[in-house]
Amino acid sequence: MQNVPLILASMGYPVLPCAPNSKIPRTTHGLLDATTDETTIEGWISAWPDSNWAVRTDGLLVIDVDPIEGTPNPWAGAAELSAGAGAVCVTPRGGRHLWYRQPAGAGLRSTAGAIARGVDTRSNGGYVLVPPSSTPAGRYIWAIELGPREGLPEAPESLVALLQAEQRRIVLPTGPEQEGVIPEGRRNVTLTSLGGALRRIGLCEVEIVAALSEINRQRCRPALDAEEVQRIATSLVRYEPDQLATVMAEGMQPPAIGSVPDPGLLPEELCYPGGLLGQYVEYCVRGAYVPQPRLALAGGLAMLGSVFGRRVQDTYGTRTNVYVVGVAATGAGKERARAVSKDLLAACGLGELLGPESIASSAGLLTAVSDQPRVLLQLDEFGRLLRLTANPDRSPHLYRIVTDMLRLYTSSTSVFRGDAYADAKMVREIEEPNCCVHGTSTPEHLLAALSADSVTDGFVGRLLIIEGCDTTPAQTPGDCSDLRADLLQGISDVAHTSSLGQPPCVTVGYSDDAERVVLGLRERAQTRRIAQDQWSGIWVRAEEKARKLSLICHCSTHGMGGTIDVQTARWAVAVVDHLTQRLEYLADRHVSGGRPEEAVKLVLRAIERAGSAGITLSELYRKTRGAIGRRERDDALQELVDCGEVCTVSPPAGHRGRPTVTFVLRTLIK
Repeated sequence: MQNVPLILASMGYPVLPCAPNSKIPRTTHGLLDATTDETTIEGWISAWPDSNWAVRTDGLLVIDVDPIEGTPNPWAGAAELSAGAGAVCVTPRGGRHLWYRQPAGAGLRSTAGAIARGVDTRSNGGYVLVPPSSTPAGRYIWAIELGPREGLPEAPESLVALLQAEQRRIVLPTGPEQEGVIPEGRRNVTLTSLGGALRRIGLCEVEIVAALSEINRQRCRPALDAEEVQRIATSLVRYEPDQLATVMAEGMQPPAIGSVPDPGLLPEELCYPGGLLGQYVEYCVRGAYVPQPRLALAGGLAMLGSVFGRRVQDTYGTRTNVYVVGVAATGAGKERARAVSKDLLAACGLGELLGPESIASSAGLLTAVSDQPRVLLQLDEFGRLLRLTANPDRSPHLYRIVTDMLRLYTSSTSVFRGDAYADAKMVREIEEPNCCVHGTSTPEHLLAALSADSVTDGFVGRLLIIEGCDTTPAQTPGDCSDLRADLLQGISDVAHTSSLGQPPCVTVGYSDDAERVVLGLRERAQTRRIAQDQWSGIWVRAEEKARKLSLICHCSTHGMGGTIDVQTARWAVAVVDHLTQRLEYLADRHVSGGRPEEAVKLVLRAIERAGSAGITLSELYRKTRGAIGRRERDDALQELVDCGEVCTVSPPAGHRGRPTVTFVLRTLIK
């Protein structure tokens, strides 16, 4: 059984694990987690060796021919389709799964009883169990083995046309006496669809059962058993209601979508604070093919945070361990700051501060910090790593990385103690860890990794996400040997201070004016947390991050000791305040509480990018194709129109040619 999913994946079939003797997926997002990735599948096999296995049927057509009342299905097409199928699987109840490939562009969806009694199909948005999976009725067995995906024959044109017509079909009454009748073969799928609409607007199981029971009594011919209606309702309440649809159905004012203002990228003047940090930024920019002062600031903060680590703190016990992420498109110069940090640390004899450049597991992370408690982790593809660590089902060996990073962040003034093991020698114990992270990522991967959980659990709130400019023109790198010499001298002076990197720390205080500036940020953060409750986790660590930046900037200018002045505090507060507002805006635009809200935000962003010119329905479909389905797009668009966020604009009078309606943000309508 354990080799089956790997073999199927190697033949091009996305697989997912299901519970033993069941068709219920074991992963968090069910069908959406199906994959051909070998590492993910091996993780599933290790975590759940007793699983049933299923294949996602997007792009396929699997015809499920069930017996009728214990006898072979009399459908005339079964024999012909069995003979031409690329694979045939005998199901536990004596039915057949007939495997075909969809013709390109067919766009078939799963059906239930649409083409004949007891004949269902599984296509886009569906999945089927495969041998040797089992249910309480018995095992699945190959009558004709499944081969590589590309070797499957295409489904017959006549069958594809029939299914496509069924997808477009609207059931019309055949006469006055038949109006509204739901015939046998359509009862389950129709009641499920109607019940799904009720669940979407927030009805509970009892309410759905009552509504479906009445529809079943009035319209189904013959009526389904009451137990079957109950089963349909019970299966539907596993899904979360659509919050926006619920609000609108209850007649309340829907919440504004995308109401958080965009502060824009970090102002460039804040990238040059002076001292070693300012010199680092200038050195990166002058010697780069693509000058990116914001990305340089990200690299400088992380590098100097590791240099000053475990040797200096403020009067609140704040240390210089920071998690900074530089974000820009591919080819926009993200690698420059990483290379500069490696060069400078090695040249100053501090190469031991450089940790691994990728993390394969939480154990690997703790080994790196244990070996060097004052460490700089420069991690490319940071957004991809976050996305993998967010899903314990797909990447169980990576899931604990974020948890341990959270604990390392808050243990900088104490002792980090790892998980308990039977062998006491395996328990990690790290005194005052100073783990600095300089991650880099493309916007797409980072934004895809942001989730409601990562915002509320505080991890995202600890990050300093600094975005570069994707439109920066290239330049010819200039001579910056003078800057490099000054940086090397400055870093070396700090590096060779007696007992640097070993506790106890030097404590740095704040001037009265500097303290008032930081406390002002505390008050604003508290106000924002109350005003934007959904994103309150983003503001929780704002004051702490401002104190970390104040400490790094002060030490880079004045050395370790003395008092942080008001100018340094103002700079740190301005940077953190702006980055936190920007992160709040990004979360509001990209983080969703569920699939329906995700579709609404995706459609909203596509319309927003179109600007005042608007976007047509066909253009909107092209922009969102692959991310959400057609029905999800239509529902999301309708919600945006209904709540007033988006307006429809018709062609002006006298317009020639095909009349095309466009969709525009309400705020852009003049």
